[in-house]
Amino acid sequence: QAQIVLVEAASSSISDMWFAVHQANAILASHGGGQMILPFSILEESDETEFDQLFTIPGVVYISGNEGSLGIFDYPATSPNVIALGGTGFVRDANGNFVREQATTFWAGGRSLYESRPSYQDGIDKIGSQRGIPDAAFAGDPINGAILYYTSVSNDGFVGWIFEGNVGVGEAGWAGMINRANSHAASTQEELSMFYGSIGDASVFRDITKGQAFEVFAGPGWDFVTGAGTGIGLKGK
Repeated sequence: QAQIVLVEAASSSISDMWFAVHQANAILASHGGGQMILPFSILEESDETEFDQLFTIPGVVYISGNEGSLGIFDYPATSPNVIALGGTGFVRDANGNFVREQATTFWAGGRSLYESRPSYQDGIDKIGSQRGIPDAAFAGDPINGAILYYTSVSNDGFVGWIFEGNVGVGEAGWAGMINRANSHAASTQEELSMFYGSIGDASVFRDITKGQAFEVFAGPGWDFVTGAGTGIGLKGK
């Protein structure tokens, strides 16, 4: 029963994208808040902190995926006012039974070049002095992630079931979980404070301890590939 609004930018130029975010902010503000998916990215730049204020509308939780690696990361996922998502994939046996969930091999997180560590990450020493990403993860691996069904709109000429993984799957999934949980955090930072306050609680997050991407390894607790882990139902939001 969610109300979904699509805001389409006039072009892929960054000025048009920021204008679209302004429009989306106005729409969500008029409805008392909600979740905003930011399905676009630019490489980190030294002036990015000037745009962090775009993601501070009261009652709005902002979500963006990170597809970075090797020290080069995506903004706005690196903003401390945005939930940054990593990716995982499911490993199954020959009968299709779930074996484990592990980190994707396609992208990894790290430390932002320009954003300082926000207070909600203060309890994690390995992050250092810069904003660490991702905050959490979702099963968006292109090979072992989500399977979507294409019917009237084909995917490169293919119609039917196909693996279609990327961070966009995670953005939609986390927005749906937060919405279904009827979460009304005052800001993304408040939502993230709840995230980080639940690290280690197996009823909230599945801790992803296997897998690596670009020599960045998943491990116990928060890590630079899957963050706090993946959500368990509506609790892990």
